[in-house]
Amino acid sequence: MLLESNRYKNNMLLSNIYWISLARMATIGSQFVSLLVLARLLGPDIYGQMAVISTALAFSMMFIDLGTGAALIQKKIIFKSLYQNVNTLNIYLGITLSIFLAIIALPLSIFVQLNIFWPLIFTAIIPIFSGLSIAPRARLERHSKFRTIFFIDSLATLLSILIAITLAFLNPSVYVLVIQSITSSMVIFAFLIWKSPIPLRWKINKNDFTDIFTFSSNFAIFNFMNFFHRNADTAILGSLSGVNDLGAYNLSYRFVLFPIQNFSIVMQRAAFPHFSRMQDDRAQISQKFTSILYYTAIFSSILMAFVWSLREPIVYTVLGPSWRLVVELLAWMAPLGFLQATNSLTGFLFNSLGRSDLLRRLGQYGIPLIISGMVVGYRINGTIGLAQGYFFITLIWSIILFYCTARILHLKGIYYILRVALIAVFGVILAQIIQYIVKV
Repeated sequence: MLLESNRYKNNMLLSNIYWISLARMATIGSQFVSLLVLARLLGPDIYGQMAVISTALAFSMMFIDLGTGAALIQKKIIFKSLYQNVNTLNIYLGITLSIFLAIIALPLSIFVQLNIFWPLIFTAIIPIFSGLSIAPRARLERHSKFRTIFFIDSLATLLSILIAITLAFLNPSVYVLVIQSITSSMVIFAFLIWKSPIPLRWKINKNDFTDIFTFSSNFAIFNFMNFFHRNADTAILGSLSGVNDLGAYNLSYRFVLFPIQNFSIVMQRAAFPHFSRMQDDRAQISQKFTSILYYTAIFSSILMAFVWSLREPIVYTVLGPSWRLVVELLAWMAPLGFLQATNSLTGFLFNSLGRSDLLRRLGQYGIPLIISGMVVGYRINGTIGLAQGYFFITLIWSIILFYCTARILHLKGIYYILRVALIAVFGVILAQIIQYIVKV
């Protein structure tokens, strides 16, 4: 009976990984096709306006659920009233953020000197639909209904792209991209409340939030800090360096971390509800997490070995000699990608065990440390120094994270770290072999 239960859980995890991977590939592929078509029809000036609108929207969306969606997935036992109260809270948050976007529309358009007032006013409706979608989506993810989520997200992406392309042919303007974003959020909302309906109520029962407040508040605080961590390097280069260095850095960063981040997102989303359902079985979680970590480390080491060893011929062949700085940056971004792919997994582990407080405390110390490493690196050796500082400080921080992870899983810290280090050494050797073969 126990064997059958474990086999069912393993199959459920594999099913989660399959459907989330399929969803990521479908989204990335459709967005790539959309970008090629719409970029040709709309032009860079319209995309520049949308970039400012998207930044304002992304900042407001950080506060859309305050960690309540993750809390609904992680909590052991959920009553219907909690879903309703979280849904009501997110409605009020969505309305508040919509009003916020509407208020800043005029000052922001004046500040950036772009005609984005009315586009931003229309975009302000998105937080309302996003807020209404959080609890229904969390309930589906809690029960690993990722196949349903895949079809909903894919349909929303497809419809929004078709509408955007049609409008772009008729009247190319920034409203094409605005309508695309609104359509996607509306379709997702409509199908989520159809497949996972939660009755509306306008009064919030504060007692229902006592159990999830600590978890959700720590989760929200960490995400807020992590937002600045993920954008610190761009802010440093944007204020201290030229646009050429910033462009080269962003290109190399995306080249390395785009596949790594998507792989990590798949693993985290698939494993979070799975691990949360067995959070009291520390031995089984320890076994499964170490397997996920080692497979992730092996995949990342192989991928980064190819990136590191082939960076020069790829950049010079595809982009040309004017992008020489990208070659130098990739030498440090590749090992950084390996570290980020492995240490980012600790986040979902801590959350699934209900230890968002530990994640928040680690973030309070680690994020300022990493940003300081970037600044010091830039002061020493410019843009290359920033990448070097980012790598070395992330290496130190990864060792600390792995040690904390080993402790919480009741494993030997040194043994745990050495296993990951051996996989990293394998990646270094593979990179040298590939580089030798290419030169010969």
